[in-house]
Amino acid sequence: MVFVESFETNSSSCTTAQVPLVQLIARPGHPPTGGAGDKRSYADMIKPDGLAESPSTRRLSARKTLIIPTTSRQTPAATTLVSDAHKSG
Repeated sequence: MVFVESFETNSSSCTTAQVPLVQLIARPGHPPTGGAGDKRSYADMIKPDGLAESPSTRRLSARKTLIIPTTSRQTPAATTLVSDAHKSG
């Protein structure tokens, strides 16, 4: 199976092929190309409301630290990103 992976948020409008899209999520900040007027940051996109706003992207690939923060030497608790993504569909 072929997937289109992109950090850009307008990838679905750049291809006419019927292939699954994977939204790549980097550290918080604005995506490189968000399309006309799209001011969402990656941080906005991984909140429950942001996940629900992206019906064309049913897959995402996030930085490991957005799933399990690595701010201390102890194993921290996981964030809610994975469960939030599953709830959004």
